[in-house]
Amino acid sequence: MTRYCLLAALLWSFSSLINAAELAIIIDDVGYNATAGQQLVELNHAVTLAVLPFTPHGKKLANSGARYGKEIMLHAPMSATRPDYADKHMLTGSMSNSQLQALLKRMLAEVPHARGINNHMGSQLTRETGAMHALMHVLADRQLYFIDSRTTDKTVALDTARENGLPAMKRDVFLDNRREKTAITRQVQQAIQLAQRQGYAVAIGHPYPETIAVLKQLDALLADTGVTVVPASQLIAQHAPAATYLPKPLPLALCAAPPLLLWRTDAELNRLWQDQQHRSRLKKLFYPDIVTQFER
Repeated sequence: MTRYCLLAALLWSFSSLINAAELAIIIDDVGYNATAGQQLVELNHAVTLAVLPFTPHGKKLANSGARYGKEIMLHAPMSATRPDYADKHMLTGSMSNSQLQALLKRMLAEVPHARGINNHMGSQLTRETGAMHALMHVLADRQLYFIDSRTTDKTVALDTARENGLPAMKRDVFLDNRREKTAITRQVQQAIQLAQRQGYAVAIGHPYPETIAVLKQLDALLADTGVTVVPASQLIAQHAPAATYLPKPLPLALCAAPPLLLWRTDAELNRLWQDQQHRSRLKKLFYPDIVTQFER
């Protein structure tokens, strides 16, 4: 009897490990095509819809997706290295921090129910650390997650998100760089196999007819794999470092206002100067001529 109980426990444990594999499928560029968007909304599986702001059907599809239980993300346009990819509603490195943050807030207002964001293009902006910190401050304030689409291998977006306490992950597989059903099916299978190996995977596709046709066959592709399609937030909660939502302070040169220490009186600053820990911080924050004043 003990032998059978042990065997049952081992089988249950093995089954639990198999079922633990999770796959997030994010569909970008939702908002331009109402018919394709609604087909995605009505899919049986928990695909995540990344909605482009300022599009003709973006708000409607975000609301419809939320009613059907689909998770909604903001697909935030960011500057690319190729100038012909410019967009009038794009986050760019030429903007000040306040301009970047204001535009990101406008984008979020355009996509109701957004639980997180990923980048649309961004091969230029996602390599700019200062801009990424400015954007992550907004996301941390709103307790949103971030997924790096990895449109460049020079991206710092994922690292910057984690430095700012956000739950964050990166894209593992692109599904439809080739718009052929056979190729897309192979990419879905690759994502499933990766999820089996490491316990999770993030795949990104687009609302192409070919991609939607493959996603309608997910039941067959997932059969006997032990992999479940889950919303991006669930995947992140299970497999990403725990979030703290405490944004890293922006560098002094990028601050819109002076550090709080600068508002203290001279007497308070002199008292802080006597403490070695505070002295080190003051030296980093204050300009050299002010430091000289304390060292006299």
